[in-house]
Amino acid sequence: MKKIFLTLTPLMILLLSSFQILNAQIRATTTLPSARYSTSSTAPYILPFLADDFKPGERVSTGNHAAGIQALGEDIGVQRYTGNSNWTPYHPGKNGSANSDYLIYNKPIYAMRSGKIVGCWCNAPQNAKPGEKHPYLSSDNKRIPGGGNMLWVDHADGTRVLYAHMIPGTIPGNLCANKSTIFPKKLGAGESENMYVMLPADKQVNIQQGQYLGRAGNSGSSTAPHLHIHLQKGNQAAPLNFSKGLYLMRPNNKANIASKWTALNGSTIPDGKILLWPHRKLTNEYARHGLPAGDYQRLFDHLADSGFAPEWIDGYSVGNKIFYNFVWRKSTGAWRAYHGLNSAAYQSVMNKAVSDGYSPLQVESIKYGNSVLYAAIFKKGLSGAWTAKHGLSAAQHQANFNNLTGSGYRPMSVSVVSINGNKQYTVLYRKVNIGSYVLKSSLTSAQYQAEVNSNKAAGRKPVYIAAYMHNGTPYFSAIFAQNPGGSWIAKHDQTAAQYQANYNNSTGSGYLTRVVTGYDGAQANHRFASVWRK
Repeated sequence: MKKIFLTLTPLMILLLSSFQILNAQIRATTTLPSARYSTSSTAPYILPFLADDFKPGERVSTGNHAAGIQALGEDIGVQRYTGNSNWTPYHPGKNGSANSDYLIYNKPIYAMRSGKIVGCWCNAPQNAKPGEKHPYLSSDNKRIPGGGNMLWVDHADGTRVLYAHMIPGTIPGNLCANKSTIFPKKLGAGESENMYVMLPADKQVNIQQGQYLGRAGNSGSSTAPHLHIHLQKGNQAAPLNFSKGLYLMRPNNKANIASKWTALNGSTIPDGKILLWPHRKLTNEYARHGLPAGDYQRLFDHLADSGFAPEWIDGYSVGNKIFYNFVWRKSTGAWRAYHGLNSAAYQSVMNKAVSDGYSPLQVESIKYGNSVLYAAIFKKGLSGAWTAKHGLSAAQHQANFNNLTGSGYRPMSVSVVSINGNKQYTVLYRKVNIGSYVLKSSLTSAQYQAEVNSNKAAGRKPVYIAAYMHNGTPYFSAIFAQNPGGSWIAKHDQTAAQYQANYNNSTGSGYLTRVVTGYDGAQANHRFASVWRK
């Protein structure tokens, strides 16, 4: 494609969004549609763990608890997937003979809801090993709370929750004024541990939802490491309704981790043996590269449940297998997203999104054999009239570019795939002010580097890249623009390891991932181009 350069003046942001899409008749050999409509639950509780603290393949596990006031509570452990629908609570090579054999042991615990700590114990000695109770737990010499190192927390609605069995010394000192290891004397007939555990009003401490509380252990009346929680109101058991978290039933202790996980979304944890996937902590971004397509939907659901929203999606194929690169950030409004769609499905979701008041943030095409699959991110409230088309030939793309830019539109996405030696374009244009810009869609690696250099000298930066293979050679479709501002870093021809190192260095220096693209249509070897910007 020939060089196209325009210097722009500020544009009027139009309130009316326009919509056009060319429905190419391209048959995909597979369709993996997915969507997430941004939702939120007003349920007061979150799970007491963060997915950030778990290794791949680890999940929270629960089962039914005893009757009485604990009937709606949970004894929580951790299970590790070992394949073939099997799970184990132990670290590799361990058998459960020591507390540290258990995956749950030493996992951080977080407040499920804001409240006030009204009772606590924080330095009780642990049970030496699973199945062996500490001597000070015996009925004739009880000098340790049944909950071991524990917290009683009151909530504004009159409910009270117990977090129990934590490792000694892991509850922060400012949360618990009771510093003794054991009661000053054994409990006598008719005496309650509350006489030592409960705090006077001037020692009670307010906590916030998500605040660190301690680490799961094996203290108190516990047969093995776990976290016990239960909610009560007065003398009655009360349900815990969770706003976040995904669950999977585990009948007969069997469950395939690749199964569809269901959002709690305001409900209680179901009865029976359950696996739970807690939410992730909301951070500046969650980015991944080279994720196999079969794993993406599961992670997609998890990130959406955690309160993230997609900002960038890039699909690419290597050896006729599809992979995804993506960036998610904290959700700030209504959104929906799709991936793995054939042409007809892509047309359908585009029509539906428009009718529901959404417009595309990004559109993407993916080579799959001799077919094309599509992905898109839609949001509400995006500025500027827009137009999107897919299935364009190179000549159609050039004509479309000339027509639209002449009418004040600017390129946002220009995704290219090569099918049987012919380039096909999927594009998005919007009436926004990006300052001076250059679009080139057929750059070799050397040409791309030259464009990076020349555009940098002219005050422009890469704001969009799509890499693709054409007749055995990698090419780049790139948009360089004056806006948005900010310092930036661009890399290309990276292996997965090189990309990861550059990602770590860039994000560690305060940059955010704006673009990550895989070389679509490669026969072997994953290669990446990327942009980070402050």
